[in-house]
Amino acid sequence: MEVIFTIILLAALFAAFPLILHRRRRLGITGWKSWLTPLCFFSMGMVGLFASWFQMIGLYASLVQFALLLTGAYFTRYIPFEKKKNKPS
Repeated sequence: MEVIFTIILLAALFAAFPLILHRRRRLGITGWKSWLTPLCFFSMGMVGLFASWFQMIGLYASLVQFALLLTGAYFTRYIPFEKKKNKPS
């Protein structure tokens, strides 16, 4: 079961990262603060994966993931909104 979890998580992380890069380039988003949200969310997955590998699921792994969740949620304010173009009807 652990191998399946590892494969699915790594596939999802490796598939999502290029999508985020492409979207940032398309929208012209720059700056390090807007990078912190996806970085924290990716790190949460990696911490969970490493905790599962090394049987360290417990208080410390949960605290690290909670801190990353709070940090990622805080820095969502620096992600610019995509402006929608109004089409004339």
